[in-house]
Amino acid sequence: MKKIYLLCLVLIWIPSLSVAHANTDGLIIVWTQTDALYIWRNGETHDIELSGTFKPILSPNAERLVLIPINDDGMPTSFMTMRLDGSDRYAIDIPYPNQIVWQSDTVFWVNNYRRLPEGSMTPFDLNNRLYRVDAQTGTIDEWEVDDAFIMTISPDGAHMIIAQAGQYPQIAGVIEHISLIDDDIQPVELFRFPSVSFASHIGYYPVVQFIADGTLRVAIPAPDAVYAVGADTPPTQLWRLTYDGQHTLLGEVQAQFYAGVVWSVDGERLSYIMPTTEGDMLVIASPTGEIIDHQRLDNPFGFIIPAPMSATFLYWDVRQNGRLMTYADDMPLQEWLSVEGCRMTLTSMSSYGVTVMCNSDSDMRIGYAFFGDKTIYEIVKISEFPLIDVKWLEK
Repeated sequence: MKKIYLLCLVLIWIPSLSVAHANTDGLIIVWTQTDALYIWRNGETHDIELSGTFKPILSPNAERLVLIPINDDGMPTSFMTMRLDGSDRYAIDIPYPNQIVWQSDTVFWVNNYRRLPEGSMTPFDLNNRLYRVDAQTGTIDEWEVDDAFIMTISPDGAHMIIAQAGQYPQIAGVIEHISLIDDDIQPVELFRFPSVSFASHIGYYPVVQFIADGTLRVAIPAPDAVYAVGADTPPTQLWRLTYDGQHTLLGEVQAQFYAGVVWSVDGERLSYIMPTTEGDMLVIASPTGEIIDHQRLDNPFGFIIPAPMSATFLYWDVRQNGRLMTYADDMPLQEWLSVEGCRMTLTSMSSYGVTVMCNSDSDMRIGYAFFGDKTIYEIVKISEFPLIDVKWLEK
C-alpha cells in the first residue's frame, strides 16, 4: 500500500518548469480561452485556434477531447470532438449535452436533458436520450430513456450505472446497470430506494462509486433529510451493491445531506461531514460507519475526494482559500496544504500529487504539487479565467 507523507505547508509559487519532476511525464493539462485551446505536456505549451469559448473534457488517456461551446443561454445544441493535435475533428449534433462521460479513448456517452426553471416540481425535461458516440468516425447511436438520470462509467469501461431520482414522495428512485460489453443496451435494475425530497431544487440523484473489488457503494439519505437542521439530521444508509442485483445494508451514519458520503477506492474507509451541536465535523469511518477519526470544520463548505491510494482522502475546503486536508490509513486527519492570498481550486490528483488553479485579483495560475513537497510548481499564468481539464496518467 502506498502512503503519502504529510506536512503542514504554506505553498510558494515557483515558475520553474526546467526542473520539473520526472513524474510529470504523465501530466497533460488542457485549457481554453476565447478562440483558443492550449495543451501543456512535458513542459511545453501548444495552442490550437478555435472560434468561441469551449469547455474541454479529456478522454481517459488524453488521446482525444470533447469541446462543449459556452453560449449565453447555457444550452448548446451541438459540440465537437478531436484529437489533441487538432486532427480528426467532428461536429456532433446532440442538443443539451449536459453530461458527457468517456468510456474509452474512442467512445463517449452523452446524457442530454434540459434543465427546467428553478423551483419546478419536475426538475428536467423528461424527453431524455442516451447517446453513444464513436469519436473516430462521428457515428451516433441513440436510445430512449424513461426518466431523467445521471450516469457513471466504471474505470475499465465495462459497466455503466444510471441513477434515477424518482419523484418525491410517490415514485421510488432506481439504480440500474448497463453492460457496455454488449451492443444491446438493456438497463437492469439493481436497487430501488424511497425518493428523496430536495425541496424546490433538482431531485436527489445518488452518486454510485465503483470499488476496486468489483462491487458498488451508494449512500441513501432519509427521504425528508433536506428539512432537518444540524444535529437533527436523520441517518444516511450505506449500501453495498453488486452487478447481479444483490444489495446489503452495511450501516448508517449521520451525514450532512448536501455533502454526501465518499468511499475510498478500496472501500475500506468512508468520509463525510457530520453536523453536531458543536459545529460540523469532517469524519473518517469504517465501511460500516464506525468513526475512526474526526476534525471540526470552521464554517465549512467543500468537497471530499477519494485519492488514488488505498484508504486515503483529500478534503478541499472552498472557503478557506482552497485549503486541502488529507487522511491516510494509520495517519491522522490533518491540514496538508494551503495558499495565502489566492483561492486555490483542486483540478486533478494522482498517487504523485495534485494539480491546482490559484485565482487572485490580478491573475490565474495553474500549477502542480507533489505529496511531501512544499512547493507548487507553476505551469502557466494567465489573465483570463480558463476552462480546464487535467489528466495525470500513472507511468
